[in-house]
Amino acid sequence: MTTTIGIATATMVIAKLVGERDDTRLHAALDNPTLVRNAIEQETTEDQSAFSKDHELNPDPSYTR
Repeated sequence: MTTTIGIATATMVIAKLVGERDDTRLHAALDNPTLVRNAIEQETTEDQSAFSKDHELNPDPSYTR
């Protein structure tokens, strides 16, 4: 667990240093975790849909895009 927290902290610090961290979105997510859950659910649904389309085009289970 210590490693996970350390990596997450380092990621946030480096993102801030290189200008890749969006503090507005970060604070919105921290204030309302439902936003994150909804975004993850939407992305998962889109990924599953894309997989279904790929699988229809090439049903070979060893195929990866």
